[in-house]
Amino acid sequence: LGGLVILKMLNDYDDLANGRVVFLGSPLRGSRVARKAQKVPGSAALLGKVETALQEGYPGIAGDRESGMIACSGSFGLGWLVGCTEGPGDVTVAVAETIADGLDAHCVLPVNHTGMLYSDQVAKKAAQFLETGSF
Repeated sequence: LGGLVILKMLNDYDDLANGRVVFLGSPLRGSRVARKAQKVPGSAALLGKVETALQEGYPGIAGDRESGMIACSGSFGLGWLVGCTEGPGDVTVAVAETIADGLDAHCVLPVNHTGMLYSDQVAKKAAQFLETGSF
């Protein structure tokens, strides 16, 4: 959920220091899995204050900050519990949900949603974007 928290911060505050940001599989356009999960008892308590942002996303990335997205195409994830994503993705977040107005770069790697936190390939791509502004 860190990407959605960062996106809210970028959209709400104009006086942040310059720099690049990399989102990791963030459902910037909202998450079908999260919308379907709202039918699961206790999901509102689990998601808390980010429930709306997770289900609906944000219209885009404000300002002139360079931003990149690393999406995933792994075939296993929590989305299996509530019916998966529509179209290509990592079962938890669809690739289409990771695309938003204002993104400067986007790439898809063959890892699953949770696995991206431990992936050397994801870390290298994130570092590449932070250094150069491209993947």
